[in-house]
Amino acid sequence: MSVNLAEMKVTVASPLLIGLLLCAAEDFTQPPSINVQAPKVFIYRQKESVELPCVASGSPQPSYSWYKDKEYLEIGNLPRYTLQPNIGTLVITDPEDKDQGYYQCNATNAFGTSLSVKTRLWKGVLEQFPPVTVPTVHRPIVGASLKLTCSPPTSNPDAEIYWNVNKIPLKLDGRVSIDYDGNLYFANILPEDQQNGNIYRCVAYNSRLSATVEGEDAVIYPQGSMQSIVRTRPHSLYATPYEVSALRGGRIAIKCIFGGYPTPRIIWRRTDGRPLSPRHRLVSDGQEIWIQPATFEDEGTYSCEATNSESDVPVNSIFRVTVECNHSLLDK
Repeated sequence: MSVNLAEMKVTVASPLLIGLLLCAAEDFTQPPSINVQAPKVFIYRQKESVELPCVASGSPQPSYSWYKDKEYLEIGNLPRYTLQPNIGTLVITDPEDKDQGYYQCNATNAFGTSLSVKTRLWKGVLEQFPPVTVPTVHRPIVGASLKLTCSPPTSNPDAEIYWNVNKIPLKLDGRVSIDYDGNLYFANILPEDQQNGNIYRCVAYNSRLSATVEGEDAVIYPQGSMQSIVRTRPHSLYATPYEVSALRGGRIAIKCIFGGYPTPRIIWRRTDGRPLSPRHRLVSDGQEIWIQPATFEDEGTYSCEATNSESDVPVNSIFRVTVECNHSLLDK
């Protein structure tokens, strides 16, 4: 319906007129609303400019300001800090260690203020492994279990850990696996693990920096042959800590590694008898279970059980899972 206000004869402010005037006012005034903002974590590369986006709608056009660690930034007095024209995107040229911290954008006009999420600005880092000049030599008996340790260097973000043999990524399976700390396990050693005397190395890869570093050298010289192989019952080599917690909607990851010859078979169960659901996914040749998305129904106790032909009695590791509320949406 269209109304010509000039032709209306009004002696008392009618509800219709008041409504029309309010609607007209809303067409021309609007408090700010931030539509584009930086992520909660921003990891930068050294000597690479940082852009923390902040774009808001509003009428009149909002003005922008930034806070670092809850303190107002005098951007005009900071030579390496600038705002992009007509928007609030903050640009930091040649960032330094002192620029790390928590940043938040404010968009303001006469009708209100809108705040962005807080962004943690971090420097990307990948340090070197400690230098070692002499390879570590292992001489395990064929059929025995073996652990090759890895102490990953400091990395931000966390590095992906894997192992190389003669600079080729090592193939993992139910017999050869890696724990969550990067250590390499052999459920049982076979003559083929000598790899023609080639070197095993732990490798750390930082995806943000597109960089890798390698750890110390290790060589394996199995003692004996398949004819004299030692057959052993399953035994635990590694297990995630007993208490496992995750945020609702996130992912639960639990892992257990067993030694023994023949290579143990692994079965996962809920100790209360309830079946696993389609959200419970077995990976790493059954050594690992992922639960995603996590719900409160996933709380309880889980058992990872291993058997082989040398034992009918399972050897198990037990884990208690708890799921917590996700309050991230309230963290402003």
